[in-house]
Amino acid sequence: MKKIIEKVKKKTNHLVKGFKNWFSSFKRIHPVRFRFSFLALGVVSLTIFFRILLSDSLIHGVSGVPAPSSGLLQEGLLKTSIEESVQTGSEDIVKGVYIKSDDKKMRTDVGFIDLRILTLEDFFRAYKSPLEDYSDEFIEACERYDVNNWQLLPAIAMAETAGCKTGYSHEQRNCWGWGGSEPNRWEFYTYEEAIDLITYRMKRGYGNKYLNAKDIQSTYCGQTCMEWGWRWAQGVDYYVRKINDFGQRYGLKRTHEIKDWTWEE
Repeated sequence: MKKIIEKVKKKTNHLVKGFKNWFSSFKRIHPVRFRFSFLALGVVSLTIFFRILLSDSLIHGVSGVPAPSSGLLQEGLLKTSIEESVQTGSEDIVKGVYIKSDDKKMRTDVGFIDLRILTLEDFFRAYKSPLEDYSDEFIEACERYDVNNWQLLPAIAMAETAGCKTGYSHEQRNCWGWGGSEPNRWEFYTYEEAIDLITYRMKRGYGNKYLNAKDIQSTYCGQTCMEWGWRWAQGVDYYVRKINDFGQRYGLKRTHEIKDWTWEE
């Protein structure tokens, strides 16, 4: 072992000595190049230093302002500030400003925040549903397939399986009873897959005009539900109203609630 260490030391010393000799020769033979190289190295070092300093400012905040990041959003720190700002009518969000782009989104210093996502997160959290972590998937699917009634699928999930908390709904990633009775019920690999496919099928099958609990009851829930009167549709509509309750905290308008429950034979 000692022999190996001595050998490494000797080799290292030889390399260091060789480098020193080369450095001295280069400085003596090429003085202009040496000065230019030294200057370039200084510029690169200063650039790296300021980049590190800037990154540190962004991470820890400038003048006490928390730096925007996806991490803050995930931890709920930024979300809390947004909620408080919206509810109080303040235009100061994490010491930044927001500009409403429409009645569903706002622009902050971290980009667009969709108020519908915040609404669904609050809604599912209140019922301790695993769907809370997939609130953005519902809204993204609605945007992707141009679905107006963004409350419907979350409401059906609550009416059918209490937000994927009953039976094997969570294991099957099927909160909507999609496919029919138990032997025919579909199993999905992920919630993302389920939300995307069902949103697409619902829009293609009903279109925006008929995409509400009352109009889809006869085909979605079937003859048994029709024998109950409007009980299934009213159950779904109950959760649509609950979602709207949460949405009002963010200034969202109440939409897609069913006004007429007249029974038609």
